[in-house]
Amino acid sequence: MIITAIPIREISTLAILVPLCLAIRFILTADTPYRLFFIFLLMGLATDLFGWYVSSHMHLLTALVYVSTYYSVLESLFFTRWIAWHSSRTIKTMARVVTVVSVIWIIFLPFNGIAQFGTLVRLTLFDAFYQTAVSFLSGFALLKIIEQEGKPFTKPDFWILAGIFIYCFSTFFVFVLKSSVAQEFADKLWPIHNLVNIITYMFYSIGLYVHKSPEKIKS
Repeated sequence: MIITAIPIREISTLAILVPLCLAIRFILTADTPYRLFFIFLLMGLATDLFGWYVSSHMHLLTALVYVSTYYSVLESLFFTRWIAWHSSRTIKTMARVVTVVSVIWIIFLPFNGIAQFGTLVRLTLFDAFYQTAVSFLSGFALLKIIEQEGKPFTKPDFWILAGIFIYCFSTFFVFVLKSSVAQEFADKLWPIHNLVNIITYMFYSIGLYVHKSPEKIKS
């Protein structure tokens, strides 16, 4: 594959620096959604950098499993919260259901043992669940913006929601494979996940670039 001929993993990790730098411009004056978005990006960068470190310190692999698991839960919480800020009442209710499931998962995990393989399988199953749900919900949130806004491409929320949709819709099948007997095949497809990650950060960057003044969003 041509994709394996370039350092796709490194680019995927460092690409997050672009939206982070763009968000710094207005982080002190931004409303809650954008401040949380900045924190979310920082956590993503920290998680990826820790993964790099563990690749040469394999005795920390179990710690990486837990860090990745908790990051996935926090990612799902951020995604569903962002969707709830920009959706109809029905979609908000559905997003809150996913949020409740995520909270139950993060509470349940520490009491469920530390078996590494089992934890990895449960992690990928959770990822597949929340990404499928978020794909559905973010798609409807995007339609709402398109219907209500004459120029949706000028709205930062549109681009960030589009990034969330593209990431979840394009990568959930990889996590489904990783939680099944096709895990080895899924590992070969992981560069696709990294490529989608880069595209997602591009959409986030466009949204943050077109952001001018924060709009008040009711919780």
